[in-house]
Amino acid sequence: MRKCMFCDGRASTLEDVWPGWLLRKLPPARTIEVTAERRGKLLPSWRAVSPAIKVRFLCASCNNGWLSRLESQAKPVIEPFLADSSLELPREQQATFALWAVKTAMAAEALGPRESWFYTDSNRYALRIEKAIPPRTAVWIAKCVNSPGACCSSSDHFGSPPAAGGPVRFHDTTMSFGTLAIQVVSASVPSSLPATVALTADIKPGDWDFVTLQIWPVSLPTLVWPPRLGLDGEFGLTYLSNRFGTESDNRTTSDPAV
Repeated sequence: MRKCMFCDGRASTLEDVWPGWLLRKLPPARTIEVTAERRGKLLPSWRAVSPAIKVRFLCASCNNGWLSRLESQAKPVIEPFLADSSLELPREQQATFALWAVKTAMAAEALGPRESWFYTDSNRYALRIEKAIPPRTAVWIAKCVNSPGACCSSSDHFGSPPAAGGPVRFHDTTMSFGTLAIQVVSASVPSSLPATVALTADIKPGDWDFVTLQIWPVSLPTLVWPPRLGLDGEFGLTYLSNRFGTESDNRTTSDPAV
C-alpha cells in the first residue's frame, strides 16, 4: 500500500504539487514542451497544456483537511506577489508563506523515488501536526522579470565540516511562478552536532542581498517587496537555483517552457 507522505494513511488521491489557484494566475495555458532531469540524466520531453504536476502520495484526509486549510491561509498572502506590485509582509504572514513553501518543496520530492527524498517522515509529520518547519531550514523569495511561466528544480549538496562529526547534506528547492521565485534550503546533520553550531555553505558570487529577501527564519517585523534587483529570464532563475553547490551535485528539474 502506498502511504501518504504526511501521515500513515493510504495515498488514495492524485494531487497537484502546485495548487490550481496559483497556476490560474499565470498566463493562459497553451501547448508546451515539458523537459525534466533525474539524477543528472535528461528524461524524454512531453507535450502538455499546462504546467500542472500531479503526484499520488497524499491521502484524502490530509488533502481535504490541514493541507486545504494551509492553502486557504497562504493564498491571500502569496497572490499579491503575482500582481507585480509593491507591498509589505508582516512577520506572521512571512511565517505562513514559509510554511507553505516548505510544504510545497516536500510535495515536489514525490516526483522522484522515495528512497532519494531528503525530508524525513518526522519532518513531514511535524509540519502537519505542529506547523513546524524543519530545523536548519531557510526560505527566500525573489522577483522574476521576463519569466511568465512556472518551473521547479531541486538539488543535493554534501559536505563534512570538522565540527559535524559526519556528513552534512544540504537540499535546495527553487520554484518560480510568474513574477515570483521561491527558494527553500534545508540541512541534515549528524545527531551528535549541537543545535547551537551554525553551518555555512559556499554561495556563488552575486548581489544576493539585493536580489533575495529572507522570510524564514523571520528576521524583520515587516518585509518590503520587491527587492532592489530582479532575476532576468531563464538565465536569472538558473543562476538562483545554482547559487549553492557545484555542477557535480544531483539535480532534478521540472521546467515547463511556458
